[in-house]
Amino acid sequence: MSWTTGFLGAYVSLILLYLVYDYIIIDRLKGKTLLALRLRKRNIMDTLIFAALFAFIAIINLFRGGDIIVTYLLIALVALYLILSYVRQPQVRFKQDGFFYGNFFVRYDAIEQMNLAEDGILAIIANKRRHLLYARNIDELEQMLPYFTRE
Repeated sequence: MSWTTGFLGAYVSLILLYLVYDYIIIDRLKGKTLLALRLRKRNIMDTLIFAALFAFIAIINLFRGGDIIVTYLLIALVALYLILSYVRQPQVRFKQDGFFYGNFFVRYDAIEQMNLAEDGILAIIANKRRHLLYARNIDELEQMLPYFTRE
């Protein structure tokens, strides 16, 4: 096994572990999920560029007679990036004591400041970090409001 095969195999495994964490484990962490809202997607072009680059490298590897395992791993990366950009939706998951957004848990009592922009972006400053929640519509912002106002 070459370094390239090992690196690509580890990278595919890490992306699969991230997808399992995002879809299954976060729902069970820190208690029951009270509300999960899908948010607007951002930076789709970045993941599409990565998918196109890996597809290009897979084609070059295939035509130059490279290792077939590397080609399969590159095709798997293309498929995973397409899943990340088209199928997976960013979500905010509200729990009893806080919420998960961007794979981070933010406690309600750690929120220092909240601002709402005109285009539906809720900016939350907590733990010296700024979290930007890109709501898809005004109804989702209204569903979030009771979780932030009760604390």
